[in-house]
Amino acid sequence: MFNWREVPFVRLLLPFVIGIGLAFYFDLPVTEQAGYAFSFLLPILGFLLIAIIWLGQKKLAPSSRVYFSLFVHLFLIIFGYYLTFENNSFHKADHFRHYLTAEDIGVGRVLSISKSGKFDRAVIDMEQIGSNQSQPKHTLGQVLLLVDRSEDNRAINYGDRITFKSKITSLNAPKNPNAFDFRHLLRVRGIYHQTFVKSHQWQTLSTNQGSPFLTKVQSLRTHLISVLQKHLSTNNEFAVGSAMLLGDKSALQDEIKNAYAGTGATHVMAVSGLHLGIIFLGIGTLLRLIKTRNRFFRFFKPAVMIAGIWLFALLTGASPSAMRAAVMFSFLIVGQSLVRFVNIYNTLAISAFCLLCYQPYLLFETGFQLSYLAVVGIVFFQSKIYRLWIIDNKLGDYIWKLATVGLAAQLTTFPLSLFYFNQFPLYFWLSGLVVVPAAFLIICAGIGLFIMETIFPAAAIWIGKLLYGIIWLMNSIIFLIRQLPAGLIDGIWIGALVFILLYMAVITLSIAINTEKKKWLIYGLACFSLIAVNYAFTATSHQTQQQIVLYHTPKNTLIDFVDGRQLISFRNATIPEKSARFASERNHWALGVNHIKQVNTNKNQSLHFDNLIYKSNIIQFRDKTIALVNELPIGKHKLSQKIDYLILYENPDLKIAQLQDYFDFNEIWFATSNSYYKIKAWEDECVSLRIPFSTVSSEGAIVKPINSKK
Repeated sequence: MFNWREVPFVRLLLPFVIGIGLAFYFDLPVTEQAGYAFSFLLPILGFLLIAIIWLGQKKLAPSSRVYFSLFVHLFLIIFGYYLTFENNSFHKADHFRHYLTAEDIGVGRVLSISKSGKFDRAVIDMEQIGSNQSQPKHTLGQVLLLVDRSEDNRAINYGDRITFKSKITSLNAPKNPNAFDFRHLLRVRGIYHQTFVKSHQWQTLSTNQGSPFLTKVQSLRTHLISVLQKHLSTNNEFAVGSAMLLGDKSALQDEIKNAYAGTGATHVMAVSGLHLGIIFLGIGTLLRLIKTRNRFFRFFKPAVMIAGIWLFALLTGASPSAMRAAVMFSFLIVGQSLVRFVNIYNTLAISAFCLLCYQPYLLFETGFQLSYLAVVGIVFFQSKIYRLWIIDNKLGDYIWKLATVGLAAQLTTFPLSLFYFNQFPLYFWLSGLVVVPAAFLIICAGIGLFIMETIFPAAAIWIGKLLYGIIWLMNSIIFLIRQLPAGLIDGIWIGALVFILLYMAVITLSIAINTEKKKWLIYGLACFSLIAVNYAFTATSHQTQQQIVLYHTPKNTLIDFVDGRQLISFRNATIPEKSARFASERNHWALGVNHIKQVNTNKNQSLHFDNLIYKSNIIQFRDKTIALVNELPIGKHKLSQKIDYLILYENPDLKIAQLQDYFDFNEIWFATSNSYYKIKAWEDECVSLRIPFSTVSSEGAIVKPINSKK
């Protein structure tokens, strides 16, 4: 039976998380007076809370315990809300957003740097902002700076203090329906603005302005990356080795990313609990070899283990997943050193509480959610699944034990994976049998390589060959698993309701297993029944949907005609397939499309489908007529057919007034394959002529249902 008395921090964490969630989703401002009052009362209330807990809740009368519990929960909710609100500099009066102009001159310090294609992505802690016409203001806040590296080889490094001149803009919402919300990803990191700069628009004012300790760690990390480059000669092996050992994913190509994602092994390339657990076990094993009864060693051992874990976490780039695992293992080590019973759920809750006190917005990071849910799943389900099949053979027992770890983690993370990533790798258990032991060998060999490269380079060569062989073999097996038939189910789309119902089912079934009460099993089955009902309604709506979608695809044109679960996609011949997928794929999943016909825009071809006719750039779809215009139809008489929507694409050289000589139309849509200046001129004409229009580049994708009365 699960005893709530053994996990007091789990009970404290829940109201604290509720407060954080209220602050994030409702974002109601805390007045300056309320902020001062809460800052004054917080220490007093906290002291009273500790005093009451210290005196012991058991000494309170039963009627008083209810009020005590309400006080604690209310305090934690308010504390979580206030902490979240105050943690976000966006709400501060001196945030740089209050001083933005048409062209800003900013000064700030580089907090982090990563490479993405031809851009360096730097997070800048803004110190000053101004313009040519105004004095610089001292400010707060962070901005994402995308630096074009195509013109020179200058690099931005951690701790650099730089100045730049460009227009800082707010992060935009996704411009295509059901697209990935990159704005949300940055918002949870406290970033609401971005800007693009070319080589002549920025310069370094000074270097090494960050933490001296972190600067040295970054320098050491750069050196260790060069060591891996020396010994791992091929791209895939270096990329995976660098990601696993040092948290540097800049060298990972799409091919290797897709292979690991498609087999459910992506987690091995993000330094997390698996990697820190190996370091924890490794240091613990070495320290157990020291036989001593010295009382000082009782304190020395946990100090060394904590120092080793945190050093590894910092060397690997101090990623959120690594820092989370470091905090969790630190509490576990402290608990073990006190020679007390350590409840893993309570340890997880304490580590989560401390991390959220430091950075409340971590709660909304996918990695944070997945890592804690995975550990909870392993702790709760692994032993129960393992006992279902007792294998006498040692090798078989070891393989089964590894497989149950993956199964247990998936039970608590699969709803979140479906919700965020829309896919489920069926062979995750098979890849887990490979990557878990391989990760242990790679980390051991990698640490050995780094040490030997310094003290005995001749031996480092052979360790480097061993490390290369292990990574090569792991990559080869992952690619082999990826080629197995029906290995990945993708395009899974679940809404918020199904997501909640799935977790309610997992929770109720977990309670049923723990308590052996049938009513919880019935509740779980009821959740699955509601999911089935929701699926039936969704499938019915998909069968009857009819709409036109003109996507936001810079410098390209992409139009979908959706009829039930079938779709005809018109696109220009030169659009990259990756760009087309990025714009439309998630919308296709949300619409439940199972059949797609691609058509290139070509006025010389004629096509006839069940509910769509295409001829001479005129499309008749159900009861709507659409004309695609990329040139002025000179020499032709006015089209007698009524046009509902006129789509201008690929920069036709024409005036809007000229179009009225050839078409009788209701509305104009401007695709993103047109230039900004032409669209602006056309918009001005439409306003003067009182012609309705929509511009995809500024407004986002146009979604026009055609089975409605609108």
